[in-house]
Order: sequence, then C-alpha cells, then structure tokens
Amino acid sequence: NEISSGGLTGEEKQYKFENKWLPGTEGYKLTLSSYPTVKFSESLSYLLKYPFGCLEQTTSQVFPLLYFDDLAQITEPEIFEKGSADYYIQEGIMKIQSMQQQSGNFSYWPGGGYSNRWATIYSSHFLVEARKAGYNVANFVYDQMIGNLADFVKREAESSYDLQKRVYALYVLALAGNPDTSSMNYIKNHRLEDLYDDSRTMLAAAYYYTGKQDISNNLIKYNYSAVGIDRETGGNFNSNIRTEAIILSVLTDID
Repeated sequence: NEISSGGLTGEEKQYKFENKWLPGTEGYKLTLSSYPTVKFSESLSYLLKYPFGCLEQTTSQVFPLLYFDDLAQITEPEIFEKGSADYYIQEGIMKIQSMQQQSGNFSYWPGGGYSNRWATIYSSHFLVEARKAGYNVANFVYDQMIGNLADFVKREAESSYDLQKRVYALYVLALAGNPDTSSMNYIKNHRLEDLYDDSRTMLAAAYYYTGKQDISNNLIKYNYSAVGIDRETGGNFNSNIRTEAIILSVLTDID
C-alpha cells in the first residue's frame, strides 16, 4: 500500500494509501501529467458525469471542453477513447440547437416551453465560442439567436439584476462581431453606478471587442464594490465565485 516515484527534479516521493477497505472494493488512480491544469481534473470529471440535462447544465458540461480537450483525455481516457472531445462538444451543440424556440430563446428543459433568460445568453455565449473555435453551428440557429439577443438588449432594464442580463447579452454580441454600441453607450453614460462588478467588467470587454480600448481600460479601473452576492440556483445563477470567475476571464481576454 505504498509506492515511490521519481519527482520531476529526480527526488523520490512516497505516497501512502489507506488500506482499511473491504476486500474487492479498494481502488486508486494516480495521474501524472506535465499539464499544470491537471489539478482541475476532478472538477472536469464531475462535469462530464453530471446526470442532469437542463440547458444550463448541458452548456456547463461542454463549455470547458473547448479549452480543456487535452486535460479531458488525461482525466477520462475511457470516455475519450477516440482521443478528442470534439464528439461531445458537437453532441452538446446539437442538443442545444434542438432546444431553440421560435423566439430565438432556448428551452430550459428539452421539449419544454419555459426559458430562462440568463441560461439562454449563457448557451448563446457557448455557441459563439464554439463557432469561433471551428465547430459547426447551424446558420439558422445562430442567426435567430443573435437576432434575439439584439432585440433583448434594447429593452429598458429597471434594476441592476435586469441590467446584469442585458450587459451579458451585449458582451456576447460584441464577441460575435455584432456589437450594439448605442446600448453600450447608454448604459455606460447613464447606468454605470447600477452595475454589478461582473457586469461592469463584461461591459469593458464589450468595448474591448469593438476596438474601444481606452473606454475599456477606464471601466476596468473602476473601483470594485466587493459586495457579497447571494448564491442562486435559478434567476441569474449568481454566486461570489461565479462573479470572480467572470472578472478573471474578462481580464485574461483584455490583458
């Protein structure tokens, strides 16, 4: 129940495993990799095996595979026998496409009539990134999706909560090369104080993708409130860690 291995620098490392197991039930898996991201393998494995299939969960299963294809192969070699995550990404795209409604929104559950606005924008974000990465997204689905987002961002937002969704949609439109600069300017000039930290960062990224780096930099320098956000399992799916992740992702894109 003890093994030794040579470290990257040649030193010996010892690993001691628990041995109080019922016969036939013990099992260990040791993964050695040159990829620093292998430390996220447990989280990725959890996503790949997540048992539910709503819009948000389906998107969350396949979105990371756009960036962690190599890690996925190391983490789940049995699942990725073909050596690529492409199959699972394309299957996810096809499932999301099948959930699109006539309005351009996406149903929250397959075959259902209910749609969640944040989940629709989130799935649209994934489809934009997937197409940019070279995956096949049907033109009629993509065009209807972009048109739906373009209509949505023109509506008046009464609260910071509503603004959060609209700024996310503006970010996705800018990422897709279809920015609505008039709506962006209105929010920047008249509603900036109403934005959550992640929304202000997304607005900065939207300006960055339209080539307005001076405005983007000024928005990034804006003081962060560091106000805690209640965790949600619906609505806009807010949480503190999600807010930090969005800010980090945007800052990585910009600089």
